[in-house]
Amino acid sequence: MSSPFNIDNTISQARKFLVPQGPLKEFVAQNPLQGFLHLDFHEALRRASLTWGAWSYLSLGFYRDAYDDGEISKNALERSLHWNIDDNAARERARSDLFEYPEGASRKPPSLVVIGIRSKWTQLSRSNISEKSSAILCRLLGSYLDQGIAIWRMPESASTFFTSVRDMVSSSRIPYPPFNQPIARKLLALPLDEVIKTSLARLAGSDELAERYVYEIIMTTPGWSSTVDFIERNPESLLLKKNISLKELIAISLILDVAFLERSLGSSFKSLASQGVDSYDLPMFSNKPISRVDFIKLIWHEAWEWSFYESSLSLICKLRNQTSLCQSPQIQALFCIDDRECSLRSYLEDESPAVATYGLPGFFGIDFMYQCASDVSPARLAPIVLKPKHLVTAKFDKNLKRRRQSRAEQLSLGHHSHTIFRGWLLTQFLGLTAAVRLAISIFRPSMNLATASALSRVNEHITMELDRSPETGVAKDGYLHGFTPNEMAQKLATQLEAIGLVKGFAPLVVLLAHGSSSTNNTHFSAYDCGACSGKPGSPNARAFAKMVNRSDVREELAKLGIDIPESTEFVSALHDTTRDEVKFFDLRDVSGDTRNRVNEFKDSLNRALARNAKERCRRFELVDPKISENSAIMEVRKRSAAIFEPRPELTHTGNALAVVGRRSLTAGGFLDRRAFLHSYDPKLDTDGKRLRGILSAVIPVCGGINLNYYFSKLDNEVYGASSKLPHNIIGLIGVCSGVEGDIQTGLPRQMIELHDPIRLQLIIEQKPNIVLDILGSEPSLQLWIRNNWMRLMCIDPLSGEITVLRGGIFVAIPESSLPTISHMPSYRSCYEGKVGNCPLAVVGHGGTLHGN
Repeated sequence: MSSPFNIDNTISQARKFLVPQGPLKEFVAQNPLQGFLHLDFHEALRRASLTWGAWSYLSLGFYRDAYDDGEISKNALERSLHWNIDDNAARERARSDLFEYPEGASRKPPSLVVIGIRSKWTQLSRSNISEKSSAILCRLLGSYLDQGIAIWRMPESASTFFTSVRDMVSSSRIPYPPFNQPIARKLLALPLDEVIKTSLARLAGSDELAERYVYEIIMTTPGWSSTVDFIERNPESLLLKKNISLKELIAISLILDVAFLERSLGSSFKSLASQGVDSYDLPMFSNKPISRVDFIKLIWHEAWEWSFYESSLSLICKLRNQTSLCQSPQIQALFCIDDRECSLRSYLEDESPAVATYGLPGFFGIDFMYQCASDVSPARLAPIVLKPKHLVTAKFDKNLKRRRQSRAEQLSLGHHSHTIFRGWLLTQFLGLTAAVRLAISIFRPSMNLATASALSRVNEHITMELDRSPETGVAKDGYLHGFTPNEMAQKLATQLEAIGLVKGFAPLVVLLAHGSSSTNNTHFSAYDCGACSGKPGSPNARAFAKMVNRSDVREELAKLGIDIPESTEFVSALHDTTRDEVKFFDLRDVSGDTRNRVNEFKDSLNRALARNAKERCRRFELVDPKISENSAIMEVRKRSAAIFEPRPELTHTGNALAVVGRRSLTAGGFLDRRAFLHSYDPKLDTDGKRLRGILSAVIPVCGGINLNYYFSKLDNEVYGASSKLPHNIIGLIGVCSGVEGDIQTGLPRQMIELHDPIRLQLIIEQKPNIVLDILGSEPSLQLWIRNNWMRLMCIDPLSGEITVLRGGIFVAIPESSLPTISHMPSYRSCYEGKVGNCPLAVVGHGGTLHGN
C-alpha cells in the first residue's frame, strides 16, 4: 500500500530533478541532468528522455556517416562492443545491427507533460488547460520576481508570492481571468497548504494521482521551477529580495487549473480518479529496459567518444616522450584552465621560448565577494560550489567618479520618459537620431554603451580595499572585510603549490584573467569565467598580484616554504576572449625594469593574440579562410561590437578534454581549443593532498560546462534554448524565448552548432591508487566518475602507463593499441580551410617548454 500523500515530501523528492538555476547575474554552466547524477549515465539518459521527451543519442545516420568518414575508428568500435556486451553471440548480433538496423526505428518519446494525467483534461475539456495555466503562471512569476525593469509592479505590501497574487486579484478593478472565477477567489482566501489539499482533491481525487499531478506541474515549466527553487534556497541571490517558494508556484498553478476547468466544464466537474483515470509510473523512477535501437546507438556513441579519447591519449604519449622543460624562464604566465586559453598558451610559447605558461582556475584561488563603488550589491567572484567568507570593496578616483556620474545623468532619459507626453516628445526628437545611429552601427560596429565590456570590472582608477586588521571579526553583512597577511599567504600558497610553482620564479609573473565583450547578448554572462560565477576574473587576478607583491605577505609565504625573490614582481591582466586583446593593470605600482619586461612581453603576446584570432575565424561564416592574422584581429573585434552578431564567440564549443598534469603532456600539440589544462606536478604531491583540492574544482566546473554543451547539442529544443534571436531577458532573472514562457536553462543554438557531444575525458598525471583514495573520500566527486558522467584516465608519472577507470578499477591501455598521431609542420596547417573539429596533432617535433 502506498504511503499517504504529503506535499512537502513530494516537493523534496521532485526538486532533486531540477537544475540549480540561479538568476541571470550569476549564470554558471550546469549539468541539466544533475538530479540523475546518482544513476549510470546511459540509464539517466533513458529516464530523462521519458521525462522530458528528449533524444538520448544522435541519429543512426550520423554515427554511420562518421564511421564512413573515419571519425569513428574500427578499434574504438570494437572496444565499445567488447566493453558493453559480454556474450559473444550477442556481440555478433549487435555488430550486424550497427549497420543494418533501420533508421526509422528511432522515435522521440513523448514527454511527461504530453502523456501524464494532467493532459487528460485536454481531452475532457477540449482545451489545453496545462498550456493556459502555464502561460499565466509564467507572467505572474516574471512580474513578481522582477529586479527593477518593470514600471508597474505587483503589490509591494504582500510578504510572499502567493499573498501578492491574492492581493492583486482582490484589489483589481478589472477582471483577471481565470481568477475572476468564484472557485479561484475561494481558494485564494485559504491558507497555502489548504489550497493545495483542496485543489488536488478536486483535480486528482486520490493520493497517488495527487503526487503525479504535482510532479507534472513542476516538470511542465522546469526553468521557472528550477529558478524558484534556487531563490527559495538562496534568497541572497536576488538584489531585490523576494519571498517565494516552490510550494507557492504549485498552489497558484493548481488554482489556475481548477478555475480554467470550472469555466470549461462547469462547477460540477469530476476529479480524474472519479473518471477512472489510472495512475502510472513516474518516468524518472522507471525501470523500463533500454530499447534495441537506443542500445545500438549507445554502442555507436561510445565508439565515437573513444575515437577521440584514443587520439588524445596517443598525442599525450607522443608529447610526453619528446617535450622537455626549461629550468630558467624569464616570464611565467598564469592562465585560467578555460579551453579558450588553450590555443593562446601554445601560440605564446611558440612566439617566445622565454615564456612559461601555467593553468589554474580563473579565480586564482582568491575567492571573495566584490563590490565596486558603482555596484548596488556584492558579486560572487568564486566558483558556484564555494561560499566566499570575505568581502572586497573598491573605490573610484573622486574626479573620475564625478565624470562618470555626469555622463550617466546625461544618458538617463528612461526614467523621465515614463509619461505619455514626455515619452511622445522624446520619441519624436530622439527616435530618428537613434535609428540613424543604429543603421550606422550595423555597417560600422564599434564599442558603445550597448556593449557589455569585460574591462568594466576593473580599471586603473579603482582602489581595492584588501586589508583587514587581525582583530576585526565578522561584519554585520556576514563577511570578513578584506584579508590579513596570513590569510593572503594561505590562499596564495595553496594555488602556487597546486600548480607546482614553488621555486624557480621568473623575474616577471603575469596573471592573465579572462572575460568577454559582446553587444546585444542575453547570454553575456555565459561567456565570462565559470570559476568566477560568470564574471570576468580581473579583480581576482589583480588581488592576487597586489597580495603577492607585498613584503609582509612574502614573509608569511616564506614560513610556508615558498621563497619568492625580491627581484620577482607579479602583474595582473585581462584577456578579452572575444576581442583577443589584453589589458594590463597597476603597472604604476611596479619597478621600471618590470614595466620594460611587460612591454617586451606585450610584443610576443600581441603576435600570439593575432594567431589566436586567425584560428578562431575559421569557424565563423562569411570569413575568408585565408584571412591574414592582422585582418583576423579586426574581424573578431568588429564581431564583439556588432549588434546583429549572434555568434560573437563560440565559447566552449568542442570542449572534450581536461588534463591535470605537467605542461610536458600537452606542449607542442594542436588541441583544437578543446582542452581544459590545469597545471599539476605529481612529484611534489606524493600523498595527493594538492590533487584533492584541484579535483574538487575541476570535476564539477569542467564537468558542468561539458555536459551543458553536451545536452544542449543533443536536443536543443528540450535541453537547450533554441535560437537566441527571439530571446528576451525577463526581469533580470532569466532568458525566455519571446516575451513570456518558461526560462531557458540550456544554451542557444548559436553557441553549440559546431559542438560534438562527447563526455569529458579527464586525464590525471598521478598514480591510480592515489586518485582512487581521493575519490573514495569525496562522495560528490565519486558520482561523476563512478557513474560515467566523465571518463577518468591516469598516466603514471614514473612509468608512463595509461589506465582507464572501468567498473571501479583501473584497467591498463597499452600504448601500442593507440592510433598513430599525425605530425604537422605548423599550427596553421592543422586547421586552415576547415570549419568543424580538426584531428589532434603533434606540431613540428614537439617543443621545449617552461613551467607546467
